[in-house]
Amino acid sequence: MASLTKNTIDTLVTTIKQAILDLKDPKGSSLVAIKKALHSEKNEAPFITAALRRGTEAGTFTRVGNRWKLPVGNQLKPTKQPEQPEQPEPPEQPEPPAVSMVAATTEEDGSSTKEQKICIRITDSLSKDEISFKILCTTKMSKVFQAYASRTGLRLRLIRFLFDGNVVNSDETPNSLGLEDQDQIWARKMVMGRKATGDIGIFGAHTDSMGIEYLDTTTITKPPPLLKIIHHINANPFATYQSHSEQKILQSTQRKNLIQILNDKWNGKDRDLKVLLTNNALSDIIGRTAYTRLARLTGGTHDTILLRRCAEHNNVIKFHTDESYKTLQVPLNNESEYEGGKLVYITTGRGNAATLHFPKRPAGSFTLHGNDIAHGVTRLVAGVRYGLFLLQKKESKK
Repeated sequence: MASLTKNTIDTLVTTIKQAILDLKDPKGSSLVAIKKALHSEKNEAPFITAALRRGTEAGTFTRVGNRWKLPVGNQLKPTKQPEQPEQPEPPEQPEPPAVSMVAATTEEDGSSTKEQKICIRITDSLSKDEISFKILCTTKMSKVFQAYASRTGLRLRLIRFLFDGNVVNSDETPNSLGLEDQDQIWARKMVMGRKATGDIGIFGAHTDSMGIEYLDTTTITKPPPLLKIIHHINANPFATYQSHSEQKILQSTQRKNLIQILNDKWNGKDRDLKVLLTNNALSDIIGRTAYTRLARLTGGTHDTILLRRCAEHNNVIKFHTDESYKTLQVPLNNESEYEGGKLVYITTGRGNAATLHFPKRPAGSFTLHGNDIAHGVTRLVAGVRYGLFLLQKKESKK
C-alpha cells in the first residue's frame, strides 16, 4: 500500500479494521499479521501502533492480550477476493536442509512451527551505547531485559524499555510487539530517591536542551523542528492528552486548604517544594466525594499524590516524557496569579504536522496524560505556581 504517513490516523484505523476482518482469525490479529496485511514498511510501524491505540480507545477494536479483534456489531464487509483459476499442483520437492538460525517450536494447540531468530538492539537513551541480542520471536522480553541488566551492571527495576514510544512489558515477545530484524529498543534509566522530582519535571535553565527556544523566549537561536524534538526524547508523535478547562474538579475552599498546607510546610527558601500525601490525607482535606471524582479520572490506578509550590523564577521544565504511566494535574491557583510557567504539549493530534498545544488551566481544572507525550513548562517569570498531582508510577493490572 502507499506510505502510511500520507494517511491520517483516523483513516488508518478504518484500513486496519478492514485488515482484521479480512484476516478472519477468531483469536484476533497480531501486530505482525496486521503489518503484513497492510504491506507496511519498517518506518511505518509507529503509525500503525498509534492507530491501534486510537482504535482501541475509541472501541473500534478490542484488544485481547497481544491481539486485536472487532467487537460484535462493529463489522465491515470482507474485501471480495477475485476468483483465481485452478492451478496444477506442482511436483513434490525434497525438503531443504535445516538452517542453524531456525528452531522448531510447539504452539499451544500442538501445531509445530518454525521460527527464525532476529537481532534486536537495545540502546541507552543517554549514552547511546548499544547491545545486540539474537533471540527467537517467541522469547519473552523478560529474558532479554535480564541479560541487558547483567551486561550493563544496572538494576533491572530501575530501567524502563520502550519501543515505538511505548513501554515494553516483560511478558511480551518479539511476535506480539511486531519486532523485526535490527529493530531498536530504548533503555531509559529511572531516577529513584526519597525526594520526588523526575516524575513531574525539574525546573532549570536547561540551556542545552533540545527545544529550549520554545520554552524560553529569551533564547535567540533558531528552534529545531517539533517532530525532531519528539523523536529525540523517544516520545509518541500521536500521543494525546485530556484537558478540561471548564470543569472544576476542586472548588475554591478545597484549593485554599491544599495551598495552606504547602505554605505551612514552606521553609521560606525552597523554590520548588513538593509534599507527599496519602489517599486518606487528601480525602480528609478535600472530602470523600471530591477525592472519589479525582481517583476516577485516573481509573483508580494512581499510587502517588503530590502537592507542589513552585517559584523557580527564570527557569523552565524541558521537553520530556514522564516516568509515571499517568499524570493527572490540577492547578490550585489561576494563571493570572503568576507570569509564565505554562504547560505545553507537542503532538500531531489528528493531523500529520507536529504543533505546540497550550491548554487553558484555570484553578480547579485538570489535565491528564500518559508517559508517551512530549511536554514541558515555559519559563516561570514571577509569582508562585501551586498544583496537585495524582501519579501512577507502577504498572497497573487493570
